[in-house]
Amino acid sequence: ARITTRSLPALKAFLEGESLLRRAEFDGAIAAYQRAIAADSTFAFALYHLGHAYSWTTNGADEDYRLMMESLQRARRYADRLPEREALLLRAALAAQVTSIGLLQEATRKYPDDADAWYMLGENSFHGGEQALVAQGESDQALRKAVELDPGFALSYVHLVNNAFMYQPDSARAAHLIDAFHRLAPTLSDHSRIAFGLAFG
Repeated sequence: ARITTRSLPALKAFLEGESLLRRAEFDGAIAAYQRAIAADSTFAFALYHLGHAYSWTTNGADEDYRLMMESLQRARRYADRLPEREALLLRAALAAQVTSIGLLQEATRKYPDDADAWYMLGENSFHGGEQALVAQGESDQALRKAVELDPGFALSYVHLVNNAFMYQPDSARAAHLIDAFHRLAPTLSDHSRIAFGLAFG
């Protein structure tokens, strides 16, 4: 009911994309979400998650950024098909950073068991918290909650590791987080191991 498609091939491809995204295998996730959308062009949840996957591949590349925004805008077109929780997360993904943080704070109050909402709050607070007058510690708290609810979602660890370097530096905590991150996403976590050596020797 939360995923909102009646197409079995679309659902199967979407779930494959979710599994790959959880392991930070972005190219595979993007291909799977694209197959889901090919099977059901109105599949708002797949469009939304396709945009999320593209957000991790942009690296400043104009084409990937365009594809990310195009996917999110297409998801908005079918947002009325989404349950309230997913519609709120989509609105947050499309909003400016300061507005987004407010929407995600609302989402975590309404749905305190939703790891995606906590992850997005932590992610946006890490990047835009200063403009929204959100302390860096709030990013850390939100990401810790996301990991507590869903310890297998690799992307929740990215800025937790960053915070262990920058916000109350703690080599033991950083090492523990990097090990957990590496088990889930060996390639994406490589830079964290290098950073650990530089930061703590």
